[in-house]
Amino acid sequence: MSKKLDIDETYWWEKIDEYIMEEIRETKCSPSEYFGNLQILFIDQVDFEEKYDRRLRFHNMVTFDEVKKLEKWIGRDEVKKWENGYQSLSKKENIHDTAIYVSTEEDYVYATHLTMTKNDIFDYLQTDCDECMERVTFSESKQIDDDDEWIRLCKQCQ
Repeated sequence: MSKKLDIDETYWWEKIDEYIMEEIRETKCSPSEYFGNLQILFIDQVDFEEKYDRRLRFHNMVTFDEVKKLEKWIGRDEVKKWENGYQSLSKKENIHDTAIYVSTEEDYVYATHLTMTKNDIFDYLQTDCDECMERVTFSESKQIDDDDEWIRLCKQCQ
């Protein structure tokens, strides 16, 4: 994993953000399922160089304590970097990391990653108010069903 990539980090951070928000919306899973996890996305080198983000593909998602499971793909050195970074975190359960690794002819090369907090996700993620059907962000609404985070009321309907 010694190869250095030429990367436009701002561009790829935006693409990671869009990927995560779209994934949560499409699956309608609980956003809380993402917290405390590292998600790995792969992309082929030619697609990465051409900034063809539609070729990003999900590889794996593991808890911060299970990063070793990724060793056979990203290598021991990369796993150690992630483990060392997570040791210093006090509130692991309130963040989500997504990393992009580029598939080259030899191996997978780290490109970049985006760390999102619970507030980041709840500020961008949108749903419909269960009462008036207005579009609101999670942070501007209140969950009304203990079993389903997606059933929410806006501030006016609360």
